[in-house]
Amino acid sequence: MAVIDEKVQALEFTATTTKSRGQVRQLFDDAAQVAQGEKITLSGTDDLVTGVARNFVRMQHAAFTLALTTGASGSTSVEFRIPDYLRTRDTVLSFIPVSPWSAPAYKTLKQFSEYVQNGL
Repeated sequence: MAVIDEKVQALEFTATTTKSRGQVRQLFDDAAQVAQGEKITLSGTDDLVTGVARNFVRMQHAAFTLALTTGASGSTSVEFRIPDYLRTRDTVLSFIPVSPWSAPAYKTLKQFSEYVQNGL
């Protein structure tokens, strides 16, 4: 597995908070505004929020999900997963790799993930 795959998987998390669903959803919106680099667009229902990170020409670089579940004690559980992201590699003559794999949206996803985790 490439190093970038491990880095992206490390951004995924499951956390529990005492905040209401409305507060958690507002936190997601705030995180999308704070993250720099890629533009993050959120959509979905109260239970499942899907996000897309796009560059300035609206090319999709990553897709992620935020699943919300309510526990018996009134707590809210948040699960952040990144099932799809673009990987790139610099090459010479279109087939000789000269750099390790990278993900253009990694920095943005990292800022988003950290902001949500710190807010929970």
